[in-house]
Amino acid sequence: MVAALMLVLVPAASAQVTVRLGPDPKVYRPLQNDALAEQPIRLPVTVVNATTRPLTVGNVLPDGSIPCPMFKVFDKAGGTPMMVNPALMDCVVGKPVTLPPGQQRVFQVVAPFRLRPGEYTAILTMPTLPKPTPARTTLRIGPGPFAAGLRFPAVMKANRGIAMDVVFTNVWRSPARDTIDLCHHTGLMVRRADGVVVYNDKARGCADVLDEPTLAPGGQAVRRRPLPPLPAGEYTAILWGKWNTSAAFVIHP
Repeated sequence: MVAALMLVLVPAASAQVTVRLGPDPKVYRPLQNDALAEQPIRLPVTVVNATTRPLTVGNVLPDGSIPCPMFKVFDKAGGTPMMVNPALMDCVVGKPVTLPPGQQRVFQVVAPFRLRPGEYTAILTMPTLPKPTPARTTLRIGPGPFAAGLRFPAVMKANRGIAMDVVFTNVWRSPARDTIDLCHHTGLMVRRADGVVVYNDKARGCADVLDEPTLAPGGQAVRRRPLPPLPAGEYTAILWGKWNTSAAFVIHP
């Protein structure tokens, strides 16, 4: 899975060196995960030669990927860091690529770890010559960080509005932030026990303010998503889209 996150590296050559990690901070982007648990994590890396001399990037394969670069990953929940050192591996199988002054190129690297759900700090050392260039970024590994559930009042009467809540729980092992959006990418459907859909609120635009709470591990955020009055009977509410969950409920006469 190609991560939406981009690392921008400027090679180390002089005092002109600058390093910018991630997308432009002036442009808002919804939070998203870089990969799911146990899946490969492929990251684009843009190397910019802002110096006045040609720059060499070593060990590049024909498809622009760099095999087994030096990686170190720290779990934000704590624990021993994970590390891969290419000097201990026989993986120098690519060729050097030269970037003229003022030029840039996008390469690909694969983080050589199978990570559990959570948030991590990854430090990459790019094989720029004569001096390697380090950079770091945050990796978000799903599912999570928030899991959604539906909560209903203890007793619900027929033909009255239903104060249903969506409860978001941080299932990661470290504090995490996520975008809660119950409009643009999430719809709500209600079915009777016989399967007939009696309510279908499709994903739609809305004027909700940006909602990106930070929750401690196991912490919860509650957002109200009311349902219209319904006749007595047994129903299932289905939240779909970004947040996928469902729950059965009963309306009493």
